[in-house]
Amino acid sequence: GMVIEGSVTEGVEVRLDAGISVERVKVGTFVTIQGSESRFFGVVTNVGLGSTDPRLKFTPLPDDDPFVTEVLQGTVAFGTVSVLPQLTMPEVLGGGEPPAAAKNIPSHFSRVFSASQMDVELVFGSEDDGNFWIGNPLDMETKLCLDLNELTKRSIGVFGKSGTGKTFLTRLL
Repeated sequence: GMVIEGSVTEGVEVRLDAGISVERVKVGTFVTIQGSESRFFGVVTNVGLGSTDPRLKFTPLPDDDPFVTEVLQGTVAFGTVSVLPQLTMPEVLGGGEPPAAAKNIPSHFSRVFSASQMDVELVFGSEDDGNFWIGNPLDMETKLCLDLNELTKRSIGVFGKSGTGKTFLTRLL
């Protein structure tokens, strides 16, 4: 998708490309945003629907004509995604710079993509570096690894809703 608005405190709003169904995007998915000067690593915090014409929600469409629906989807009606940029990533991979906390946001029209395995490894590390594989991010095929030595240097807590795997994660750690 493409960044259409946002703020540091609220995150950025992304309009999905016409061919991407809003049903394929899940809250909690990691994404990268290529800004004009920086690359950002963030997480999807909300998924919504938008339209360029406010009359769309008050005017029922004919349900017997799929052509009308197909024409309107992605142009007048579109999916939106809220993303909270967490980190600013180094532009050159392997350049020695670690990711840093994001203190700004990408500019208008910045492109947004699902985070790749390389992006996730840059942030969390890889098994090759001696890190512990704890699983996969929600609805993603990438491996998520943690550096247990760094993790134990700080106080940690595991929080979440019932049934989200807190006990399972705690046993792994």
